[in-house]
Amino acid sequence: AAAAATADALAAKFDDHQFVFIGSTHGDLKIEQFLMCLVSRPAFKQRVTDIVTEWAGSGQQRLLDRYLLMLEEIPAQDLRPIWLDTDAPTMWTTLPQVHQFLDTLREVNKTLPAAKRIRLVGGNQGVDWSKVRVTEDLAPYPYKTNLMPHLLVDHLAKETGNKTLVVYGDGHIRYQGRNFMGELEAALGRAKLFVVGRIGDLQPEDRAYLAAAGDP
Repeated sequence: AAAAATADALAAKFDDHQFVFIGSTHGDLKIEQFLMCLVSRPAFKQRVTDIVTEWAGSGQQRLLDRYLLMLEEIPAQDLRPIWLDTDAPTMWTTLPQVHQFLDTLREVNKTLPAAKRIRLVGGNQGVDWSKVRVTEDLAPYPYKTNLMPHLLVDHLAKETGNKTLVVYGDGHIRYQGRNFMGELEAALGRAKLFVVGRIGDLQPEDRAYLAAAGDP
């Protein structure tokens, strides 16, 4: 019940913002479980058009659309390029929670008319491996943090009625870090952006610091 209420409150942020960012560093299990709750809530389904994730390769957008929008039956082994065509294939391919999220979104889309289905957009810079023979062939491809401003500012922000959830590592979506948020703020204005803050699990080394601040 608490997760559902939190999910509904988060979904309501799309009434005032075009982009909502939530941190999920390396497929954080608790966050991915929350996201599965979130996408299943009517409050979310009624508002959101797109989800951008760090773990999906942008070069596999056609495959993502076939599976999630067209609802084609695609064997699990044929979905592997979604995670393999990324900057960290050995990590993303071994995290069952991100695979479960993909299938959860597919089940949600089965309940929606075609025009209302939620698109999952690859936020990890894809590589056309058919053109790579030597290391230098990778030079034209930018880092994923260069892809994101282009994707959000030049594409999703310009599509009428778009409301986009962005799921990316914590270090990428904080305004004070060396990341793409400054570029997004400059191009779109902070009013269009909402970043979800979260408190991680209590670490033993943090207890003294918190105790000094008051009653934990």
